[in-house]
Amino acid sequence: MLDFATRPFEWIAGDLSLNFANTITWDVDAPRADQLDRYRDFVRWAREAGLLTPESSARLLETAERETERARGALERALTARRLIREVFHARASEQLVPVETLDALSTRIAEGLSLSRIVLRGERFAREWTRDPTDLDQVIRPVLSAAADLLLSERVALVRECANQHCGWLFLDESRNHMRRWCDMRVCGSRAKARRHYARVVERESWGVDRGA
Repeated sequence: MLDFATRPFEWIAGDLSLNFANTITWDVDAPRADQLDRYRDFVRWAREAGLLTPESSARLLETAERETERARGALERALTARRLIREVFHARASEQLVPVETLDALSTRIAEGLSLSRIVLRGERFAREWTRDPTDLDQVIRPVLSAAADLLLSERVALVRECANQHCGWLFLDESRNHMRRWCDMRVCGSRAKARRHYARVVERESWGVDRGA
């Protein structure tokens, strides 16, 4: 059985910031099964997300291996940003009030990140370009924070949902036709819920049969 911390990342959320929040299961009892135990895991996620080239990934890993304390600090800041993103969108998906202090903390992180970017013209389109030091271990989280800001300020924020499995808690954009999607992934949480319902029906029928026979 493949360990959660080493299996391929999932990209089911429909948004970069939500996919980042989904690198840990947000169990109703306690967060668990974190895929980002080390800075190199964060780099692997960013590489798969298309935020880093093979060359920039290698440079960051070399820096992280050489400067372990800096790498640990960068990972801690990224995980704090992940928690803030999760808390804000969890509240939105649950139709709860977003805690002011959480939103303020996320907004501050976003502002700090955006200060290291500029708008450029690429062909006929405008794009955000990040000013990067190849050895800057915090560079990966900035596009994620930018994506969170874009989602919060867009109409798509109304489509943010949370998996109905209380032991999952993953977030996603419900872009289904009727906006009735309940599960992060029907193949995983949806299938498990279906299996549990089937088992409950079987037990109920068997119990009813025993009572009837008695």
